[in-house]
Amino acid sequence: MTETTLLRGAVLLAEDDPHQREILTRLARPLTSGDLLVAEHGADALSKLDGRSELDLLITDLQMPVMDGVALLRHVAERGLSPMVVLVSAEHSSILTAAERVARAYGMRLLGSVAKPVTRAALHALVAGAAPVPPVRIPGPSVVALSAAEIRSWIGQGHLSIDLQPKLELASGTVGGAEALARLFSPVAGLRIPPGRFVPVIESDRMLTADFTLAVTRTVAGALAAWPVGTPPPTLSINLPGSSLADPALADRLAEALDHAGIEPARIVWEVTETAALESMGAAIEILTRLRLKGSGLSIDDYGTGHSSLGRLAAIPFTEVKLDRAFVHGCAADRSARTIIASTVQLAHDLGMKCVAEGAETDDEVDVLRDLGCDAVQGYAVARPMPVDAFAAWCLAR
Repeated sequence: MTETTLLRGAVLLAEDDPHQREILTRLARPLTSGDLLVAEHGADALSKLDGRSELDLLITDLQMPVMDGVALLRHVAERGLSPMVVLVSAEHSSILTAAERVARAYGMRLLGSVAKPVTRAALHALVAGAAPVPPVRIPGPSVVALSAAEIRSWIGQGHLSIDLQPKLELASGTVGGAEALARLFSPVAGLRIPPGRFVPVIESDRMLTADFTLAVTRTVAGALAAWPVGTPPPTLSINLPGSSLADPALADRLAEALDHAGIEPARIVWEVTETAALESMGAAIEILTRLRLKGSGLSIDDYGTGHSSLGRLAAIPFTEVKLDRAFVHGCAADRSARTIIASTVQLAHDLGMKCVAEGAETDDEVDVLRDLGCDAVQGYAVARPMPVDAFAAWCLAR
């Protein structure tokens, strides 16, 4: 890959103005050694994608006839494509920010926005800073949809592990713990299964959800029990799937798993999404309250993405608010996002809770979160998820 040819796959360019389209075509051509597809509007862009299963980069204007750039993002995602995205527009910053969130919501990797008239330096700088992430492919028999029985069998055979993503305390700069992220290994394909392929299957089967949650808890407890001597074990967060909150025996089963490994409940923070906590409100309050009684922390995950009232949220004894990445990513340049973060931090502190931000990808975002009073941060700007041994070594090195 040379200085001028940054990509190898297809690049799709959508721009309705002929003059701007000609300029963008000249600027985009050196970006890839693959195909450059040029379209006059969103609908034309989709026609250029017919028969294609991969797209490296989408460069699109927002204001276009027939189909605008925001609608184009949705249609590209519906075709199963997840390209990197550069938005080109002269629209107001609030519209650009909203469009950027749309791209992220559809699973695309937003590189940024450039104002018209576009320069070569601005466009190439965005692309040069982010090489495309190759898709994870599971060859052979596992290409077909995974079954609950298959997943249950793999868990039973010990093909479940965890990675840990650190949480950094912003005031002190110390490691404040980590989130445990479940990883499933396919003995058939000999590869890890991406979470997006096994999590929906698990959450559609209530019995499997309960078994999986218990297996993850046992794995976390085992990791804490085997923590290197001389290094204080961290506090680890475990996600509780929404359907697991309908099982009245869940609190006792989780507590037994920790007790069996000799782990104090205070070493665990149970994370539950805002929506999941309210789907089975009665059962959820009982289970989460009992987990708090046993000494564990409770975190409301993805805060700000649900549709609950503050009164209903106050019914559950949370100890931590986890601000969704949708508000964190790009907050250094987004005044609205900073306002939401500041108000969430204030609300959390007024209710006696910590505020943790997830999804921070740049040092500028971390600085903003620190300035706004956020207690801790999690994201690539701190560290990527890593195996348990690597996390222990990472903590020791800090």
